[in-house]
Amino acid sequence: MRKTLTSIALAFILCAMTGVVAMAKEKSRVVTFGSDFVVGATEVKAGTYRVSFNDQTNEVSILDRKTKAVIAKATARLEKREGNSNIMDIRWATKGSSQVLIGITFPGDSQNIVVNDGTQVANN
Repeated sequence: MRKTLTSIALAFILCAMTGVVAMAKEKSRVVTFGSDFVVGATEVKAGTYRVSFNDQTNEVSILDRKTKAVIAKATARLEKREGNSNIMDIRWATKGSSQVLIGITFPGDSQNIVVNDGTQVANN
């Protein structure tokens, strides 16, 4: 009886751990950008791309919408969003003569995705 209960408990733990991995998901949208911009340390030309965020790896990726090839990638973090909106919100900063992608919020999300610009140094 004890062996059976141990087996059931282990099966339950395994299912619970698998469920957590399955809950991690990638959010993405197709977006058209009217001007060149920088993501991380990569310059991206104006055009239509798939923008995705993987909440398991905390990475934002800019992909070619047809071939799905990664054009640019940067680390990001999630922050609580004030209110809720049904529009996509993209935030920029000007660095030198370049537009730098600093944030994205997907429609209906309660969190902002804050993109690291590739120039930040980790504090040791």
